[in-house]
Amino acid sequence: MKLIISLLFFFAAFFANSQNSFNMIYDWDLQFINEQPLSDDMKGVVSEVRVKKTYSKDKRNKSIQKHYDDNGLVTVYEVNDRDGAMKWKNEVQYNAKGNVSLYKSYSPKGLRVEKINTYDDQLRLTETLSKGKKGQITQRNTWTYGSGKCPLSSNRYKKGGQKINRSWAFSFYKDCDPSKTVLSNGKGKVLKTWTYDCKKEGEQLVKKKDETQVCKYDESDGKYLTRVYQNFDEKGRIQKTVQKYTIEDTLIVESISYDGADKLKWKITYDKSFDRQISFVTYNKKGEETFRRESLYIDKKIQSTASLNKGKKSSETFYSYNDKNWLTKIENFDKKDRKTSSSEFEYVLL
Repeated sequence: MKLIISLLFFFAAFFANSQNSFNMIYDWDLQFINEQPLSDDMKGVVSEVRVKKTYSKDKRNKSIQKHYDDNGLVTVYEVNDRDGAMKWKNEVQYNAKGNVSLYKSYSPKGLRVEKINTYDDQLRLTETLSKGKKGQITQRNTWTYGSGKCPLSSNRYKKGGQKINRSWAFSFYKDCDPSKTVLSNGKGKVLKTWTYDCKKEGEQLVKKKDETQVCKYDESDGKYLTRVYQNFDEKGRIQKTVQKYTIEDTLIVESISYDGADKLKWKITYDKSFDRQISFVTYNKKGEETFRRESLYIDKKIQSTASLNKGKKSSETFYSYNDKNWLTKIENFDKKDRKTSSSEFEYVLL
């Protein structure tokens, strides 16, 4: 779990610039609810997954029940302690497109958080609203649209949901290809501008006060399509991300991040899907490997993962499946091959 959390925070930092420039909202609560989703052959077949998790060193054993609708979407996620008492529970509702419309989280004391997402008649997101246990608005965001599917503007509000904290204005070339984003405060003062007019290799990024130039371009060597994304990090330093896709089916096989001196920051290889990472490696400023996570897949099913810190194994995980290829067990081991926890999966059919 520590590894998962660290990776989530890593990618949160990686996408921070996109969230600032487009007011994207990523729901970490739903990330955990949808961990290990149903495979296509389970959807409409499995109504509930029961997980019993056992820890080797202490008494934090727990059980998890995940309930699904006919489309394989999680509707209830409940965690109980070793005595069967509820620790916390989440309930989720969806719209016709399968997007979350209502999310509620409960503790043993009652409702903890309520999140409401509103969509227009074209099922475009127009508002996200979060409320605390007393019904107070803790977060509110809105989006407006023209005739297309891309937003023209967005607002983020202060606590209470009435006063605007930040506003974004978006411009596009066509097909949601961004040309410019302008960020303003609640009084209309421009705070930052992002421009997306750099579209070819070798074009110099320009560093200006309160303005960030973003450069995107594609290359091809006949076998792979390479997409390059360059911008500035939060300290004004150039950073570059290179993603490689297969020409034949345009599926992801590699992502690499470089700093302004073209030194490696991290590298990920994929089994032709963002959900299936074969390797994840980070580097320090000297180009030395600091962390590595290797995963083995067979027929798109993960079999094992191994994590190493500075070349030394820190943990290992193994996955087991039944004759239907449904996950039945996950076992975690530490650097000395001692079992730290195990999870057993039981399926209830519709």
